[in-house]
Amino acid sequence: MKKRSEIFLRVSVFILLGILFVLGSPASGSPASELGTPNDWTVLERIDAWARPHEFTSGIKTSAEKECVLLDASALADSGTFSNIQLNVPGIDVKSAENRTFLFVLDVEGTKDAPVNVYLEGRNSEGRFLAVHLKRGGRFSGILSGKRQKMYFQAFIPKGVQELHWRFDFFKAGVFRLYGVKTRFLPTQDPTEEMKRKPELIFYVPFDGSTDPKLAFGEREPLESRNVDLVPGISGQAAEFTRKRSPVLKYALEKNLDPERGTISVWVKGTPTDAGWRTMLTMPWNMETRIGSGAVWFWLWCGKLRCDTSDVMDQSITSVPLDLEEWTHLVFSWDPFRMRA
Repeated sequence: MKKRSEIFLRVSVFILLGILFVLGSPASGSPASELGTPNDWTVLERIDAWARPHEFTSGIKTSAEKECVLLDASALADSGTFSNIQLNVPGIDVKSAENRTFLFVLDVEGTKDAPVNVYLEGRNSEGRFLAVHLKRGGRFSGILSGKRQKMYFQAFIPKGVQELHWRFDFFKAGVFRLYGVKTRFLPTQDPTEEMKRKPELIFYVPFDGSTDPKLAFGEREPLESRNVDLVPGISGQAAEFTRKRSPVLKYALEKNLDPERGTISVWVKGTPTDAGWRTMLTMPWNMETRIGSGAVWFWLWCGKLRCDTSDVMDQSITSVPLDLEEWTHLVFSWDPFRMRA
């Protein structure tokens, strides 16, 4: 049975007076297309690997396992003078990639705490060397966790590229497994077209008498409602969440919330806090894979409202300090081009 996506409400010592989700009408056009890449990395025709300095290359072994490309550089652990290990993997369809922006997802496993750099390399329209360093800031593309993980990046490929391949640099000896790369073109939509969308209410919970939505484009009945008390609000009732009771309130995500765009509106009253965080509404996520997942996260952090869309750049927005001892109206709006809170 297919597992349903969920929206979580997890609030400690807070009272919520209604929840509104507003969404612009869907844009016309075809879905995002996929970049041409190898479907099975275990049958790649060529894998090039070497070390720097080059004399350490003999300590590297590459092979194709059932699900991945294996790079074994464990023999270099006793060599403290090598700089890094480089792996080149061909297979990018340049005709489908040029003059476009795409989301790049690397599925990899490697030595814990090993820094890694990811590049797109090749030749530009004039035959000159081209290198695009994929990273979100800092020197490295990321740090490996020691477990299988996904790394997310965004890149633009200029027009007229003659050849492209992936290059992976590992700055620590060990064993590395590359399970694959997925790339999806991002929409080239004009921001003015996004502004023309007609907003419509898609989900509304007033908390008057129950936790059932009064309006829902998707599934109406909560997937789980536990230890949520209904108490007097400004007008009608409100939902009270108290840490001691470990309350949980979950709704189906499909059609009730669009992670790409929308507005969340809620009235809140609660015990103020100067440290830590308190989640009010979130989609499921975990720390290792949140960035790039698109999970909407609506929460309080050190007495301020913070809102995340968990895109590849890990963009977020934070409000001024809040006084929640009185009823306060909190609103978060976002789309692919901007966010406000």
